[in-house]
Amino acid sequence: MENARILDERLKKIVRDISSKTGHNIKLDLIQDLEERLNKMLNQQSEKKLNQLLIAFKKNLDEL
Repeated sequence: MENARILDERLKKIVRDISSKTGHNIKLDLIQDLEERLNKMLNQQSEKKLNQLLIAFKKNLDEL
């Protein structure tokens, strides 16, 4: 009976450890996905603003 209790406790600990690690990995994946999306959005917005600035700069040069 004691062996069954010890085995049960060990199995519960293993399940907790696996659940914790799986949850941690899921969180890391979500954070990495968010980081990639934010970087993509930032790059797109930066490129858009840079193009607008270059167009305005060219327009001003043409007016000179």
